[in-house]
Amino acid sequence: MIMRKIITVRVKTLFVSVVILSAAGSLANVAQPLLLQSLLDIIIAADFTRVANILFKFVLAIISVIFIHWMQSRLLSKYKFNITSNLRRYIEQNILYSPVAQFKKNNRQEYISIFNNNLSNVIDQYYMLAPYIFFQLLSLGIYFYVVFSINTVFLLIILFANLSTLLFPKLYTARLQKYKEQALKGFRRYNVGLGDIIFGFNTIRLFNVQNEALNTLHDISTDHLNKQLRFELKVINIDTLLGALPLIGYCSIIVYGIYAISINSITIGGLVAALQLSDMLSAPVNKLAAALLTFLTTSKIKEEILDLNTSEESEQAIDRLEGTIKEIAFENVSFEYENGKSVIRGLSISFPANSKTLIWGPNGSGKSTIVKLLTKDCLDYSGSIKVNGKELKLLKQDSLFQRMGVVPQSIYLFNDSLQNNIILYRVFTDEQVQNVINKLNLQHLLSFQDYSDSMENISGGEKQKIAIARALLHQASVIILDEALSQVDKESSAALEKELLAKDNQILIHIAHKLNKSLTIKYDQIIVFSAEGKVQVLKGRLKREFLAEVVS
Repeated sequence: MIMRKIITVRVKTLFVSVVILSAAGSLANVAQPLLLQSLLDIIIAADFTRVANILFKFVLAIISVIFIHWMQSRLLSKYKFNITSNLRRYIEQNILYSPVAQFKKNNRQEYISIFNNNLSNVIDQYYMLAPYIFFQLLSLGIYFYVVFSINTVFLLIILFANLSTLLFPKLYTARLQKYKEQALKGFRRYNVGLGDIIFGFNTIRLFNVQNEALNTLHDISTDHLNKQLRFELKVINIDTLLGALPLIGYCSIIVYGIYAISINSITIGGLVAALQLSDMLSAPVNKLAAALLTFLTTSKIKEEILDLNTSEESEQAIDRLEGTIKEIAFENVSFEYENGKSVIRGLSISFPANSKTLIWGPNGSGKSTIVKLLTKDCLDYSGSIKVNGKELKLLKQDSLFQRMGVVPQSIYLFNDSLQNNIILYRVFTDEQVQNVINKLNLQHLLSFQDYSDSMENISGGEKQKIAIARALLHQASVIILDEALSQVDKESSAALEKELLAKDNQILIHIAHKLNKSLTIKYDQIIVFSAEGKVQVLKGRLKREFLAEVVS
């Protein structure tokens, strides 16, 4: 299934076309020394009647080689384009559709390193080498057959020298694979460190730790370069060994050729042709051995890339929602983070249809964990969370998020136009978009062509407004605000909160630090998290008493 997504019919067609052209190129190449042999033999025999004919064929063979090389290069470029496009698409899908826990296994900057370095390695040193290896094997078969037609002993000498060379890749694959993986991991670590300097530029500047940051990055860079050097030195040692055996074979052909001429076993033209063929063989064999070595050492990296975030969603997620969300219920839910910190213990709460809920409490008390649970960011909880009576763990992500609009604490703006940052590449009418922009007073930001043009001019409150605009356009049956109004000015914050509270047929879950008594009283329930981990659900009189005490 994976290979069908990458090795499509188009890719197979291009691959076969390259191999066929390679066979034609090999025949045109091998024709040259044979024609040269014939030319030398008839000149020595003083038979000049066929010289013009052989010279014409010789020139035609050279022109054929040039034309075939041109066509082959064009097809290989198209083959690389298709392989790269298919691989990128496959990995992009794996990343975007992967469960949150699986996505978090890699540092985000490591993903960029995988795309920029590992993927290029796999394309150039695995997929692009595959047709090359086929081509060289085909060429060797043709060359060996022609040598056999000249002299059997020459064939045995060349076979021993060249086939011995081809055994080396198998002997050194595991060791080189290990060194190559270490070098690539070192490069990924360097990319993460470089990202820290770029994204943490302002923090580094404000705390005046430029030298410390540079020294840390230099240590990481040196470690990577040492690993890369160790890998390259191993490759150089192996390449030297690969080059030695064909030279021994070449010398053996000269020695035996002189003897064979002395006993009239072959002609001088035959020896010249054998030497030329041996020379033509030694370069492809060396390149083939090096290519096989690279191909085999890259195969494991290819498997790691193809396995990257391969499961789109938990196998448990098999259910889908129908219609709007009418109720969300927590039933005896407990959750703790990997460090053992328990933030929710035995929580049972309900968010019925059209209800408006305010969640309030100090930092670290577990308020935002509610959002992480509802958005399937954390699935290893005990108890049950049900949406319309269906277990949350069993719900497909797309089915859930089609009906849920979430404004998180951390807001990411894409390097694109601000309108695309609001609509997130979805299709809305101009009227819908303009209404939301006007409601949130974002008209002035549209003068910037791209977010990158305006990033220094967008405040935290404006970022929050953009995130809220995304949720409002989504027209979801559940709106979740996680400290979504914390940086919005008081007047705009109150107006937005008032509108959301007045909205029918929508569940509102609002996590907040700031409380506005005149608006807070309108919530159907207030869930209070304490620093000790206790949770209270306040309604009616208890809600009024809480407001009288806390808001004052």
